[in-house]
Amino acid sequence: MKKYLCLSNRLKAIANLVKGDIVADIGCDHAYLSIFLAINKCSYVYATDVRKKPLERAKQNIKNYGVEDKIKLILTDGLRNVPEEVDTVIMSGMGGKLMERIVFEQDWLKNKNKQLILQPQTFLMELRQNLYLNGYEIELEHPVVESDKTYCIISARYSGCVKNISLRDAVLGKVRNSNSQYLSEYLKRKYKKCNKILSGLRMSGLDKQRIKKYEQICDILSEWK
Repeated sequence: MKKYLCLSNRLKAIANLVKGDIVADIGCDHAYLSIFLAINKCSYVYATDVRKKPLERAKQNIKNYGVEDKIKLILTDGLRNVPEEVDTVIMSGMGGKLMERIVFEQDWLKNKNKQLILQPQTFLMELRQNLYLNGYEIELEHPVVESDKTYCIISARYSGCVKNISLRDAVLGKVRNSNSQYLSEYLKRKYKKCNKILSGLRMSGLDKQRIKKYEQICDILSEWK
């Protein structure tokens, strides 16, 4: 029986942050993360996707690794139909706005014993801001660099404390406190990307407010240029 499963750096970093025992892997795709957790770390995994085809591939992969008794596949949108016994919710590879919708519509996540592990593809700054505005506390963040891509993985829990965070905290989050080997390269690439956006905004000259915002963001990141 095949037991060894090699994950990408991104998925490995996500798996390393899991502290709970019953996990929901939302948007599981091929279910490699779910399988890895079922083999190495967790007693049970609910692997969900909104599409049938990924779940069909996931079902075959789960069978190949012999963990049918430890993973349940659910065709659903977000956390709908996912049991509340789950203590860790993972969402990766989707937009930050979609993550917000999925998290904030579930009141049962307002529990300090429920861990959220989020790896947004877009709207990272806004996600940080809105987690705090909805009473969630970011525990830590872990940056990852893979080839030409950068990722930020957030671990958060509900605290009930609602607060506004500064632009600096929205830009850097708790990434700056990470001991990740990728930290410096991650922040350098973030600066380069934001500076490119700023150059484009300045050339168009149409959105003065957005230009000012990106000037502030680039100033915050300039330490790593």
